Amino acid sequence: MGSMLSAWGSASLFFCLFAQAPPLYQEGKKYLKLGEYEKAYNAFQEYLSISSVEGNPYRKYARFYEAVALSKKGDADLAYLQFKELQALDPTWHQEDISYWQGYCLLPHQPVKAFKHWEHIKDSFLLAQTKEEKIYQLLQDSLSVSQWISLYNAYPEESGIQKAFQNYLLKHPNLNLIQDRLSQANLNPFPLLEKSLNLDIYQVSALLPFSSAHEEHDPSSFEDNDPVMNFYMGMKLAQKDLKKKNMILQINSFDTKHHADTVRTILQLPKLKQSHALIGPFHPETFHLASQFSKKYKKTLIHPLSTNPDNVQDNPYAFLLNADYLSQNKTISEFADKYIANKQAGIIYEDTPQDRRKANDYALMLHQKAFQIPLFYLVDPSTSQHIVKRLSSSEKIKIEEDSLKFWKEHMEGHHVLKKHTGKYGEDTSWYMEKWEIAPDSLGHIVLFATHSLPAAHTISAILARPDTIPLFLSDKWLYQLKDSNLDYLEQEHFHFFSALFFSESPEKESFISHFKEVYGDFPDIHGYMGYETLSLLGHILQKHGYPPHNAFFKNQLPHTSLGQYDYGTYNSNQRVVLFKFRKGKIGILNEPSYHSEND
Repeated sequence: MGSMLSAWGSASLFFCLFAQAPPLYQEGKKYLKLGEYEKAYNAFQEYLSISSVEGNPYRKYARFYEAVALSKKGDADLAYLQFKELQALDPTWHQEDISYWQGYCLLPHQPVKAFKHWEHIKDSFLLAQTKEEKIYQLLQDSLSVSQWISLYNAYPEESGIQKAFQNYLLKHPNLNLIQDRLSQANLNPFPLLEKSLNLDIYQVSALLPFSSAHEEHDPSSFEDNDPVMNFYMGMKLAQKDLKKKNMILQINSFDTKHHADTVRTILQLPKLKQSHALIGPFHPETFHLASQFSKKYKKTLIHPLSTNPDNVQDNPYAFLLNADYLSQNKTISEFADKYIANKQAGIIYEDTPQDRRKANDYALMLHQKAFQIPLFYLVDPSTSQHIVKRLSSSEKIKIEEDSLKFWKEHMEGHHVLKKHTGKYGEDTSWYMEKWEIAPDSLGHIVLFATHSLPAAHTISAILARPDTIPLFLSDKWLYQLKDSNLDYLEQEHFHFFSALFFSESPEKESFISHFKEVYGDFPDIHGYMGYETLSLLGHILQKHGYPPHNAFFKNQLPHTSLGQYDYGTYNSNQRVVLFKFRKGKIGILNEPSYHSEND
């Protein structure tokens, strides 16, 4: 947990000399966290000019952070020299932290040397920093063709470098000329691309948990609201719509029974090797088995529901249809940093492994952006009503008329002054509400929850408050509400993040009405996902042919009737949409046009 607290080094570095540090030293650290690098540099420089040299444990740390401030304000060469001096004075002092920052300084101009500095880093936090998307984005924006060739030659197995190089090439206006240079250097930055084939019929294998290991698979026995059956019905509807466009996808469905041995048996069937794409299984253990099969036989594999990037990390042919939770957290934190002035945040998360992981990751991102998190609240679904008390509890204190002026002048942030008037206008009295969480004390709250009760109780608590703290929550709860009255969601509080956003359109309305016409009910989120998974595969095969993973590698996925995609750096969709309801319509918050229209 300690490494979550600092954006500037490992946990061991952060906790050194934290207490009772000199005021100027603390001031420099404060400015560094706020991103005011010039002020941070000046504070550390002033501290070093007046502090004693002998027996002062803070000088070395001040020199380190002074160099960090230098690198962040653009003086990378000078910062590199300062890190080198620190290393020469004591080669054993925080070696990995210094190596990380030396590499950071060199990255835009000497990338090979930068990655050499990072090769021996073992600290998990620093290692994660070297693999962040912003590192690869910096490479795409700053390197020349020659530098790219040198870097790729040095690290051909580094997947992040390979993907960034591919994106650079695909966006380059003179790709053919560069291809000649790559041929001369005997380099192939697209080693996984295969020759495309156009077929009359494409075989798609769907490995779905229709039943448990102890039940027989009988599709006629399923209720319409069964998630797996909803997913399957969505796929079948997409199959019909694709056929109208002369795209024939044959769905071969297999019941995994939630059981690993069953999946092993299915994967040995000849039909699986003849498949042109695989969908599912849903559960991590069984999906891992399918992923091994996919990697061995180079079969495109799609997990249509997961947001965990670990599921596709070790297989270049496996993809998440959704945006992974890292991309979701990144989008929310960047939005909050840009548009929300109050840097006090709240995180509410359910007591499940995936929600704990999402919450901790989001907290790390906020700390890196100098946010404080006074509310970090764990919720048990069985007692989630406690969140209502935590967020909306207040104590009422009656105020006498003669002390009213005093309280108006001296009231603290946790208090709200209110007036009570009798039914017929008589008996006016004043009272003060003392809130456990002061009104407007938090700039935003994010909820990570798997089950519906924590979401419902959090929404109730937010609505009961006297302020308008923005609440960010997943849009999956909207699909559970179906055609219920959503008017209360138009209030300023509610912001939704979507792992796969289905925009309002005639096509979406057509899908909903068609689904209801065929199956007699509205689609739930699984119905949407089933339809979209097969629809995307069909659009890819129609445009690019077999194998479909060629389109993922090149990040050339066509828009479907419902969704849009971006697979620029990882094997998961990185298009995350933030939205809210306004005047009966959906406003996309992370589009610049929304803010220009609503300023």
